[in-house]
Amino acid sequence: MSVFKIGETMTLLGDILKDIDAAIRYLRAILLLYSLLYHYRMHKLLEKEDVRKAVEEYEKTRKLVVDTFSKIKVTDLLL
Repeated sequence: MSVFKIGETMTLLGDILKDIDAAIRYLRAILLLYSLLYHYRMHKLLEKEDVRKAVEEYEKTRKLVVDTFSKIKVTDLLL
């Protein structure tokens, strides 16, 4: 390979990496925006009393299930 071909290849790889970097930055920005929108909507929903009560009930139930399954030993499941 000539020096010209190596330089051309390196330039092409540099352009590809810049495009990949730009795509990653774009996706990160979209994910951040989606996350902020999700938290904003959840905050607005939690202002409503019935939704807040439903979320609290869900958290209690989830904690109960986690506590119950944490007490079960692996050996109990094998028997």
